[in-house]
Formats: sequence, C-alpha cells, structure tokens
Amino acid sequence: MTEQLRPVAPVPRLGLRCGEAADALGVSREFFADRIAHEIPCVRRGSLKLYPVSAIERWLAGNARRLADDLAAAP
Repeated sequence: MTEQLRPVAPVPRLGLRCGEAADALGVSREFFADRIAHEIPCVRRGSLKLYPVSAIERWLAGNARRLADDLAAAP
C-alpha cells in the first residue's frame, strides 16, 4: 500500500530582500534602492536587509492615497 502525500501549502513570506521588494512593486532594483527603500523600515542583520511585506503594503497604500489627494487638489 502506498502512502498518499498531502499537498504542502507554501509558507507566506513576511519579509522580502531588496530585489524581491522591487519585483513585488514592479520597479527596478536601482529605482527601489534610490527612491523607495529609505521610506520603508527594514530589519538589518549583518549585510541582510528584510523589508516587511506589511510595511511595503502600507507604503504603497499611503502613496496611492497621496497621489489621489494631489490630483483632487489640482486646479
């Protein structure tokens, strides 16, 4: 009798490295490093930097609202 294997669900990522964060936002790594990374808190351990997914989502939502507010205020 063969043992039936259950599918394993992927573990959700809580933090992303710089390149992964850039990919998640759809921007180049250079653009992320130069224009965005300093606005998002990160966890540093040695040379490793991890950007919390929740912080990236807050940054994106906050900047989307700001753009909408800027457009509404334009004459």
